[in-house]
Amino acid sequence: MRTVLKWLGYALGSVVALVLVIVGWSTLKYDREIASRKSYPPVHLSRPASTGNVAHGKHLVRVRLECVECHGTDLSGNTVVEDPMAGSIHGRNITPFKLKAWTDDEIATVLRHGISRDGHPLIIMPADDYQHMSESDLIDVIAYVRSVPAVNKADVPSRAGPLLRFFWAIGKAPFLVPSGHIDHAKAFDPAVPEKPTKEFGRYIVHNLCAGCHRNDLRGGPMNGAPPDWVAAANITQDALGTWSEADFIRTLKTGVNPSGSKLRLPMSMNIKYTAQWSDTEYKAVWAFLKTVKGSADF
Repeated sequence: MRTVLKWLGYALGSVVALVLVIVGWSTLKYDREIASRKSYPPVHLSRPASTGNVAHGKHLVRVRLECVECHGTDLSGNTVVEDPMAGSIHGRNITPFKLKAWTDDEIATVLRHGISRDGHPLIIMPADDYQHMSESDLIDVIAYVRSVPAVNKADVPSRAGPLLRFFWAIGKAPFLVPSGHIDHAKAFDPAVPEKPTKEFGRYIVHNLCAGCHRNDLRGGPMNGAPPDWVAAANITQDALGTWSEADFIRTLKTGVNPSGSKLRLPMSMNIKYTAQWSDTEYKAVWAFLKTVKGSADF
């Protein structure tokens, strides 16, 4: 019996030692990345944000891009995650209180490159999605952010927990530090007229949907997703099958698909935003999805 207990003790000690090594390695790798300073080509907008469409920027920030999910309804910051394993993640204050001394180009550079003003990589900031935004939309976003009331509120520091650091270190949570995998030399996507066309639908899908549903829109497990998140659905026409445009719009408005099943995380938390889309956005996305068949990358 003593021998068995001794070997069990050895085994447990080995497991603990292995866990400590893994945690130490992933923490060291993550800390080095976050402490580094990156230098990417600065963004130079072709016109000032004061020329932007504030009303359109409001729709982008509060609805289509879902910025308020992380930055809060007043854009002064919000708690995104508070978990001992995942970490403590907080959206920053992006009202004029914090950004009044920033230039338009500095804000655009942060959004496009996923780095702070001083060059340090930002965490959980979807610069990889913003890579697909047109310059016109980006200018409208900045115009709106500059127009909101200034809120005197300090930022709460964010900290990635051991689980997120580990998954990031092995390449399974690239969203944690987006600046490490995006194309920093990429030009702006061209502006697309906001009409119920497949071209505008493609633009929306590329900005919003491909991050989870993948470029071929066939879905699948999402890297680094929490255990209560289901795999992203296949949203090609092969999978949507007999869905009609009305079915599609109803699903994005109600969170219930044509079979009567409620959408699950993470899509279920996006419904409060997709329910506010314009008719043009619904119809454009549907027009594009009707053209996506098989596994063709769009």
